[in-house]
Amino acid sequence: MRTALRTATLAGTALLAFTAMSTSASAGTTVSVNTTDSTPGGTGIFWHYIDGDINTEAFGARDNQADGLRAITTITWRSGGALVTRTVEDANGANPVESEIKTVKIPEGTDVTIQVCLKDGPNGRHRFCDHKVAKA
Repeated sequence: MRTALRTATLAGTALLAFTAMSTSASAGTTVSVNTTDSTPGGTGIFWHYIDGDINTEAFGARDNQADGLRAITTITWRSGGALVTRTVEDANGANPVESEIKTVKIPEGTDVTIQVCLKDGPNGRHRFCDHKVAKA
């Protein structure tokens, strides 16, 4: 029950972050980035997420158009000299109120690159990519 509540809370927070783009009180930054096609088909977002005993970063992908493509968000950062990469895809088609979200622990103050692209199917070539840098 508690896990279901956290998942629902996280999903609600993601929806608010995608629509309102408010920043949290933490040192981290909230950053969104759109794909570069003429009417952005995908949006990626990164933010600091705190809820009770959850204190982490969250990132997501949202497919904005019913164009047969899916949105993929990739975040990367350096940890101990190694490059760390995490990915999330929204393959459910265009639905502006639903997004795929993941959480990840990243040391506070770390620079994180967030990239969003569109692709056709699970193995498609990344297209219309753009990126920004956030701070965990």
